[in-house]
Amino acid sequence: MKQQTQHTTSLPDGWRWEKLGIACHVQSGGTPSSGIAKYYGGDIPWAITEDLTAAGQTISQTKQTITEAGLEDSGAKIFPPNTVLFAIYGASIGRSSINTVPLATNQAILGIVPKNPKELDYLFLYFILSASVKELLKESRTGAQPNLNAQIVKNLLIPLPPTLEEQRSIAERISTRLAEAERIRHAAERQYEAAKALAGAIVREALPEELPDGWRWEKLGDHITSTQSGVASGDKSRTKGVIHLRMNNISRRGLMDTEQLWRIPASEKILKDYSLTDGDILFNNTNSPELVGKTCLFTPNTKEPYLFSNHLTRIRTKESLEPRYLAYFINDLWEQRYFEKTCESWVNQAAIRFEASVFPILIPLPPTLEEQRSIAERISTRLAEAERVRHAAERQYEAAKALAGAIVREAFPFHHDISEQR
Repeated sequence: MKQQTQHTTSLPDGWRWEKLGIACHVQSGGTPSSGIAKYYGGDIPWAITEDLTAAGQTISQTKQTITEAGLEDSGAKIFPPNTVLFAIYGASIGRSSINTVPLATNQAILGIVPKNPKELDYLFLYFILSASVKELLKESRTGAQPNLNAQIVKNLLIPLPPTLEEQRSIAERISTRLAEAERIRHAAERQYEAAKALAGAIVREALPEELPDGWRWEKLGDHITSTQSGVASGDKSRTKGVIHLRMNNISRRGLMDTEQLWRIPASEKILKDYSLTDGDILFNNTNSPELVGKTCLFTPNTKEPYLFSNHLTRIRTKESLEPRYLAYFINDLWEQRYFEKTCESWVNQAAIRFEASVFPILIPLPPTLEEQRSIAERISTRLAEAERVRHAAERQYEAAKALAGAIVREAFPFHHDISEQR
């Protein structure tokens, strides 16, 4: 039998440690049977964990609603406004929100209400829970996904100031700092989005829609010698065999990504038919609709052979078309969602037919191959700088997103670890 113990540090004068289950009512929700239509579509908002993730600190709307019959027959209950809603399992575990309207929840969400609102402020409680998520997750069940339960949450020790006024003062100071943190996050997000868009702007600037003198529009299919989809293999290894490039090896930025590589066994015939060489272009022919069409130039970082999967197409060009120039052009079409609009799609999957969606594309070509190469080189240089800008903006954005959590944790420096003793 395991017994949960918490090792607490000293608190400011007048403060005390209290188990959350002593200070609060803690109840879970319920789910009406999905096969009974009369249980759904009523007037009662019904929250699931995804609603908490989308809502943030307060929640007033839910994607789904239930009826009185659904409420009565499911074990769900209506939580009053200013209940702290806390997700105890699923992808949103540890997320919390405060409801501003009466609502019900499913069983993955606890409703936590102070037993005496004159002794415990709901907003202070919300911030305490937010600061305690990492601590609670230490107690989560092992498995594919961590899980909490009501008893673990009830056993959480929370630090309580002596007066309601002090709790509210602390909560107000946190709220003020969080509002400023949110402004910082929004600004960093805008900078990051602008940095991500920079690459596409660079390519489009280099490949104008209104052609300069001497340029011409040509059908892409007239400048391609071959297109070949790759080889499928379920026999894969991280260490043995020949490198086998897959969908994830083409980044969203049109670069070859070798961070995660699979290897497969390969016969001489497979090596002959499906090996990649300098100048080959890789096109993602099958993926989800928003990702199909990602394209990159084959740029190996080792001299060993490379193969490619059946979800990729190898494009080889005639001498009239510089491969790197074409790779930039096609990936820019993907950035503009051309392939999402022209793909053949089914459930969560899409494919591109070259005869219908690629060969007829008109590509702007300068008068000489040397000029194509010069343009591709300029694009490459500018994209390298854009990538540095994007990395810097991403770091700033990640730091800005972490600021809110740091503010809440800083407000409650009274660290106490949960450990288990037999």
